[in-house]
Amino acid sequence: MQSLEPALFLCQAGYLTVKKTGKALDYCLTYPNLEVRTAMLKLVKHNFFDSEAEQTAQVERFCSNLLKSNFADVFTTFCHIISRNPRKDFEDIEAKSDFALECFYRDPIFIFLRTAGYKVDIECHGNLGQPCIVLDFTPKTFLFDFKVSKSGASYDIKKKIKESLGQTFDTNYPGPYKNPALVSLIVNGKLRRIEYAAVAGDVYEFVQQEFDGPPATFQRISDLGAFLEQFEVESGQVN
Repeated sequence: MQSLEPALFLCQAGYLTVKKTGKALDYCLTYPNLEVRTAMLKLVKHNFFDSEAEQTAQVERFCSNLLKSNFADVFTTFCHIISRNPRKDFEDIEAKSDFALECFYRDPIFIFLRTAGYKVDIECHGNLGQPCIVLDFTPKTFLFDFKVSKSGASYDIKKKIKESLGQTFDTNYPGPYKNPALVSLIVNGKLRRIEYAAVAGDVYEFVQQEFDGPPATFQRISDLGAFLEQFEVESGQVN
């Protein structure tokens, strides 16, 4: 048993099953039922927090911040969750595809939301586009779109915000959702953190913690229109 690949062992033990994707000769591993899926997600969830008390506090704080549209603290929670990813998984990002990197940062946040009891879906395919995470937070539906800058260069990170918004409005994928709110999360692949976030017409930037200072957080730096206009100037597209 020790010589088996983990995925093969889980499949043979019944924790995973093989499912046809709809394409010829194309299959994927998935959970056989909701009970197994929930149990496996709960196991992974324990990697994000040091104790049940911390987990409960983070979930309650996240819910309160989202209700109050306190997005700076929402993004701070996301950064905390991302930071718990195994360090070795951040290696060799240049060799990874953009989609693989987006999934790498997306999945821990999805697990946090799902195990916290939120109604959330992942990678909802449709003819109008593919938002990464769809969170039903009545009366709003939050659409979290992830983009990763492999270089971590300032220009490339800002460019990713424009790409995220352009992709969104070109496909109009918020269209099918009730009262949609798009959230663009731009990850600095070199520093392994969310660098910028755009939501509700505002842009937030990561603020590095100082020695013995307050914990890292986000601050609103600009409205979205002004931010994109400044980016156009910087890129030489506006004289």
